[in-house]
Amino acid sequence: MKWLSVPLLLFAASALADLSKLDIDGDGRVSKAEAAGNADMMMIFDRADRDRDGRLTQAEVDAYEKRMKSRASASSGGTKGKAPPREKMKIK
Repeated sequence: MKWLSVPLLLFAASALADLSKLDIDGDGRVSKAEAAGNADMMMIFDRADRDRDGRLTQAEVDAYEKRMKSRASASSGGTKGKAPPREKMKIK
């Protein structure tokens, strides 16, 4: 399976921030059947469905978007979890 880049997955999650448009039966969750017509939703569905019940809640999509933003900021030059460049390290 090909892994998609974090920015692309973040875009897909942001585009789907409001699930109400896809929630056909109005139960507050989006099933795979309800999401089937939306390519962006299908792209992130399994990764966002943390409890693996086959339905996405708004909380799951929000949490997924937060994870993707965190990964995007870490990969865009943030120093969180990285050692400083050697020339900036003070070695005694």
